[in-house]
Amino acid sequence: GTDGLYVGYVQVPEPGQWAAMFGIAALGFAVWRRRR
Repeated sequence: GTDGLYVGYVQVPEPGQWAAMFGIAALGFAVWRRRR
């Protein structure tokens, strides 16, 4: 709920985590584009 957003807002993820999240999102987007 709202507490999850609050924790995510206070706890800023590390650059490595951001890079991993972005990589996964880019990979998923590429796969999604190929399937359509």
